[in-house]
Amino acid sequence: MDVLEDSLIQIMYRNIESVAVGWGATSQQGQISTKLREVTVPIMSNIDCKRTGYTSRITDNMLCAGFKEGKKDSCQGDSGGPLHIINGSYHNIVGIVSWGEGCAQPNYPGVYTRVNRYITWIMSNTKDACYC
Repeated sequence: MDVLEDSLIQIMYRNIESVAVGWGATSQQGQISTKLREVTVPIMSNIDCKRTGYTSRITDNMLCAGFKEGKKDSCQGDSGGPLHIINGSYHNIVGIVSWGEGCAQPNYPGVYTRVNRYITWIMSNTKDACYC
C-alpha cells in the first residue's frame, strides 16, 4: 500500500469513500468480531470534522472519516488497523484507526492518524523493508 500526500487527501479525496479494516466490535459495546471485517466511509476535510462534536480536538495529524448522521464506523478493537482508499488496483493507506466517541454515533465520525504526517519516521524506521 502507498501513502498519499496531505494535499491530495484534503482536496482530491474529500468525500471519497475509504475503507477501514479490523477485527473490532460490530456495534457499540458489542463483541469483538471473529472474522476480519471492513467498513466503507467517506473522508472528511478537517474543517468539516471540526464542525462535528469534536470541534477543537481535531489536529492536523488526524483525519476523520464517516457520516455526520452516524450509520457506519470503525469500533473498539479496530485501533491500529488501516484506513485506505482504492485507486484502480492500488490500495493507498491514508490513516490508522485511532479513536472516536462510541461507534457510528451521529455527529462523531471515526478519527484516524494521518499517515502521511509520519512518513519520514516510517521510512527511517523501516530502512530494511521491501516497499512493493
